[in-house]
Amino acid sequence: MLHEMKIIFLDIDGVLNTPNYAVQAHATWKRTNGRFKSRDQYGDIFDPLACACLEYMVDITGAKVVISSAWRKSGLQVMKSMFKDRGIDIDVIDITPEFEFIRGDEIEAWLAENDYVTNYVILDDDCDFTPDQLDSHYVDCSGKYGFDHNAMVKAIKILCK
Repeated sequence: MLHEMKIIFLDIDGVLNTPNYAVQAHATWKRTNGRFKSRDQYGDIFDPLACACLEYMVDITGAKVVISSAWRKSGLQVMKSMFKDRGIDIDVIDITPEFEFIRGDEIEAWLAENDYVTNYVILDDDCDFTPDQLDSHYVDCSGKYGFDHNAMVKAIKILCK
């Protein structure tokens, strides 16, 4: 059995793949005549600030990451490879199941199968979660900056309860 652990349920679009950085990356790509790469084999490059905040939070809390984003449809191994290839130092341990229900139900199903979780936080820019999740575990990453310093502080507080 796995040891007790904290989990980060991670959405990608709007959280790491932010509108603000997409505009900056595109402008830099145009300015450098395509020498600056805003995409790779996985898709859009993530916002470096959002990634740094995520890495810092993982370092501080020891949390592991479960991908709850639509990107999980590529499979767990692709998700692990993407973060590794992009030099984002987090431990992606799983992906949530896919239902035709709200994302909160997918997280509840994952938690029911993994009873070693002591606490968790949901990083997302959407709010299709259960009332308990929204009240106690959700960090809203909507807006142009995604997972920024303010969201990181909120998430660390939740994980360290």
